[in-house]
Amino acid sequence: MKIVHICHNYKDGWGYQENLLPFYQMKIGNEVTIITPNKIVNFHGTGKTKTTDECCYEDKGIKIIRASLFCDIKRRIIIINRLLESLEEEKPDYIFHHGICAPSLITCAKYKKKNPKVFLVADNHADLNNSARSPSLSTVYYQFFWTNLLKPFVSYIDLFFGVSPVRCYFPQDYLAIPSEKIRLLPIGADTDAADMVVSSPCFTPENNNGSLKLVTGGKWAKNKRLEIILKAIEGLNVHLNIFGRIEYPEIQQMIDNQDNVSSLGWQDRENTLSLLADADVAVWPSLHTTLMEDAIATATPLILRYQGNTSHHIRGNGAYFFSSNPMEIRQQLETLIKNPEILEKMRQHTKAQRDLLSYDQVAKDSIDYYYDQKPQTIHRAFMEDPLCNPENPDFERIKL
Repeated sequence: MKIVHICHNYKDGWGYQENLLPFYQMKIGNEVTIITPNKIVNFHGTGKTKTTDECCYEDKGIKIIRASLFCDIKRRIIIINRLLESLEEEKPDYIFHHGICAPSLITCAKYKKKNPKVFLVADNHADLNNSARSPSLSTVYYQFFWTNLLKPFVSYIDLFFGVSPVRCYFPQDYLAIPSEKIRLLPIGADTDAADMVVSSPCFTPENNNGSLKLVTGGKWAKNKRLEIILKAIEGLNVHLNIFGRIEYPEIQQMIDNQDNVSSLGWQDRENTLSLLADADVAVWPSLHTTLMEDAIATATPLILRYQGNTSHHIRGNGAYFFSSNPMEIRQQLETLIKNPEILEKMRQHTKAQRDLLSYDQVAKDSIDYYYDQKPQTIHRAFMEDPLCNPENPDFERIKL
């Protein structure tokens, strides 16, 4: 079928959901187009903004239409020029809109009203940790402004996808979206890229002389709580590789003072996947990052802080911790060091999680919903699981 994605910030060649879901949909035989602004935010990871010409080109076999903006208010209110005309020219069977709180979704709903056979979905990336962090924002911006703006158009939108379990509940609780229209379609694992890296002759696992190999990565701002891991591993027979950008000097000082830590700086996608694949365990101390899905793609066991954005990541393939106390992680690592058979059992469970959360399965579910809007494979696997219960402590918002 013909699928058109509407994305507000598309970066060519990156490993975000906006890149990978369309690619995997194309991989299973669909014609895919992405309509996105010609204004690129955080261009090449520099934090800078770049504006290109209006143009049409291909990125990995996907047609990209870059359109100018009529309006951009603090990246919250974005209006794409000629979006309705572009949809009329493309004639999609399926419109996948990235994000719910956007004027472009209203435009898509108007197109659907005129073309009722079109399947229209929107996914939600917002939660109380990354968007509605203050009560005034959640009340005024979401529950009043956007709820009322979207209300006349909800009936034209076939389904709303949450990209994690907690992000399935946000549209229901803060935007008054009916629960029967919400499904889990998570950020997936890029298994094709991971397999390519691991099968490459350049991939040579590092020998750490019997110590447990740990890895973590990301953009290390204060709220990412890297110090929790550093305190947890003091004096343990482990070696931690940290990649990414360190954004505060106190942490760099802690890293420099520990013999069992290496700071590797920013890595490209191939090296990122190599580091994850080489590790015995990947560990993150606080908020969700898509590197977690990359670790699932490389079949690496996980130690993660439990929250609504990670509640579907571990089913035998690792362990959760439930506080910001470094001793909790330390006890888990000591257990793995003393009982290597436990780590081996975790490794054995990585394949099932990898298969279930791969973009192959995510793309398949996204297409299956076109034919049948009942819950598909991934939604059924997780949304009735006790770990994904929204009443669990720290599910909706974690204390950093």
